[in-house]
Amino acid sequence: MSIILTNEQFTSLLENRTPVSKKINKKDLIKRTDSINLEDFITNFKYLSVSKLLSMELPDFVYQSIEENINRLDDEELPFVCSNYQTKSFYFKKNNEWNKGNDFIKQIYDKIYKHAINEILTAYNKQYIDCTNDEDKNEKKYEASRDCEKQNILKNLCNCEKYPYDKLIDKVLNKLAKRLKQ
Repeated sequence: MSIILTNEQFTSLLENRTPVSKKINKKDLIKRTDSINLEDFITNFKYLSVSKLLSMELPDFVYQSIEENINRLDDEELPFVCSNYQTKSFYFKKNNEWNKGNDFIKQIYDKIYKHAINEILTAYNKQYIDCTNDEDKNEKKYEASRDCEKQNILKNLCNCEKYPYDKLIDKVLNKLAKRLKQ
């Protein structure tokens, strides 16, 4: 007798299996001398274009922003590590000391949020002018479409009903833990 699984069932089994990974402890972290501080990571953070928020949900946007930045670093340079994939436990390096917890996500999220708001203000705040000819009317239509785009980005960025902070962070930590499991 054989068992036939659908792709979804097989993927689910793979994701739910116990990962073959070692748990990281403080002694392992001391050996990570090349790791940068979280402050340096945040200072040098490269941002995704805020307009990508139109095509993705906020947790995916935050995670992809983080992933793009950790891909630029070697594993030994990362300012945070997943110490236990199953419990989504992390250590992060702050002020040259390793701390346990997920406070680093809040700091990164706040930085992404502030940058996104600044980018929106810079890119979309242009004074409207009175339309006197066809060229001005076309410009007004373009500005109106950009204003609509701005409103949609802001709606996605501030979608607290769908993604309150705890739910957003849980999704980001889950993806990050999968990405960083040892």
